[in-house]
Amino acid sequence: MLKFLNPYFLPLLIIIFIMIFFYIKKDKLSGSSISFSNFISTPPRSFKNSFYHILFFLKILAFICLIISISRPVLITKYAPEIIEEKKQKEGIDIIFCMDISSSMKAMDFKPNRLEKSKIISNDFIKNRVNDRIGIVVYAGESFALCPLTTDYSVLNSYMSKLGESSQYNLEDGTSIGLGIATSILRLQKSDAKSKIIILLTDGMNNDALDNVDPITASLIAKENNIKIYTIGVGSMGTAPYPMQDVFGREVIENIEVEIDEDLLQNIAKETKARYFRATDGEKLLEIYNEIENLEKSKIEEVVYTYKKDDDIEDIYIIFSIISVASLFLYLFIKHTYLRTIF
Repeated sequence: MLKFLNPYFLPLLIIIFIMIFFYIKKDKLSGSSISFSNFISTPPRSFKNSFYHILFFLKILAFICLIISISRPVLITKYAPEIIEEKKQKEGIDIIFCMDISSSMKAMDFKPNRLEKSKIISNDFIKNRVNDRIGIVVYAGESFALCPLTTDYSVLNSYMSKLGESSQYNLEDGTSIGLGIATSILRLQKSDAKSKIIILLTDGMNNDALDNVDPITASLIAKENNIKIYTIGVGSMGTAPYPMQDVFGREVIENIEVEIDEDLLQNIAKETKARYFRATDGEKLLEIYNEIENLEKSKIEEVVYTYKKDDDIEDIYIIFSIISVASLFLYLFIKHTYLRTIF
């Protein structure tokens, strides 16, 4: 099948018909005519006219082939389409960050404080994931889903970077670990992923004033839904500097006791066949995230069907280019040498 890659040049062929029209008109006015007899007649005048007709023919041929050449003609040989099945392995899991945003996360044993450092390291963790869907749940005395499961990591990073403490969202202050887990489970329950995990980060004791959800009960529900809960206790040993206000409203730094219910966090992780970690500083928290990253990798087999339709394409513009150039050279040769020699 013949096809032109630059067909918008083809309308220039109209110029050929205009050139032929005016040539015939001029030839009639001069008293000669374009006919086969011009080429076989013996009188010199007719013989000369025949050469002029040949020159005109060569000029037209060169112009036609030039237009066809720049229109990029190609010959296409079609073959039957083929569907190729290809199996690919990729890694991907569903992850919920369950972040404690209670006021105690302002403690400054992490630089600049626990919450800000946790956000920075969590963002680094997100950047290293490739095929995972990740979401964010926040909790204090209450809980809600800040970001649903998504693979749009730029959106995740934006949410994580803007994350603030409980007062920013008008949440009751406190540490309702069970409610945070329950909200995270709701985001993962309908997931079809082979591996589902919650990364629970907290710096305190479970002190749910509203007595919403028992953390152990929540972990058992997670277990029933094949969800692992990796728990991370954030905070230095002993005491930690904490920003407070004096009677004049000025900010002062005081040391407060660090209280983390490690037994509870260990039991939550154990119930769901996961692990508990203690992060006493930013570097330790980074190591924990790296360890979780290495622990949680599930291979997913993906079958990709590719519609392959290879056609042989032969570019033939060069043929018309050669004919055009050859016709032009022959035209010039006859006009300036042979024709001039005879006449």
